[in-house]
Amino acid sequence: MRFLPRWDSSLLAHADRSRILPEEHRKTVIRKNGDVLPSFLVDGFVAGTWGVEDGRVQLESFEPLPRDVRRALNFEARALAEFCA
Repeated sequence: MRFLPRWDSSLLAHADRSRILPEEHRKTVIRKNGDVLPSFLVDGFVAGTWGVEDGRVQLESFEPLPRDVRRALNFEARALAEFCA
């Protein structure tokens, strides 16, 4: 699974989230009020956030992603959008 939902337990249940969430991006994913944004994984690490807008999954990566990774994410994002519709 590459897409994690809002408030995913893998990000909520651990005091040390650095195993999957780089510290420099923690405040982007986990807000002050405890809100945990939907995120996606690349090679087992959170690499960005996602949301659904106008029936499409929108990806916001923390860093530029290689073309093959972006292609795989977009393929999965289309399937997720169909599921959410």
